[in-house]
Amino acid sequence: MAHGSATTQMPLITLFQEDDKQELRDFLASAWTQAHEDELGTELTKQLVARLESEDLGGVVPGEYGYLYLAKSEQKIVGSLACALRGEVVFIWACYLASDFQRKGLGRALMKQAVSEFPEDKVAGIYVLEGNEEAKQFYQKLGFIDCGEAEFEVIADTYTPARVMQVRIANLNLG
Repeated sequence: MAHGSATTQMPLITLFQEDDKQELRDFLASAWTQAHEDELGTELTKQLVARLESEDLGGVVPGEYGYLYLAKSEQKIVGSLACALRGEVVFIWACYLASDFQRKGLGRALMKQAVSEFPEDKVAGIYVLEGNEEAKQFYQKLGFIDCGEAEFEVIADTYTPARVMQVRIANLNLG
């Protein structure tokens, strides 16, 4: 038996509920600032975070045929992932983890839960900002393939370079 090692339980993954809105808003404001400020700059990041004040949290809350999953540890949001089926593609967005929960299998668990809602012959796709090497590596480990460059609309009429990454759900490495 190892001394001094604590076993941490995997956070609980649940569907977003309306009463999660303010806590999710706060979580994403922090996550977006941490993840994007270096690449997008302070002013653009502030504008992005300001979009969280809208009813749908700046587009994070999906509409019809979509799901928003939250990971909670001790009743606190520590991760999120939204997805929705549009045609043949399951679009994924708002995949963020608190830094203390990264590289512990939680991102993989969120992805596994999210894609379980869709047929395995569908394609999962995500836009990853060009400078976010950690995110690109994470998705590549899951089996996503870099399909090329794109311009991602951060806020209305403001674009930044991104990569389109896709994988057939059946080919995801979620083990």
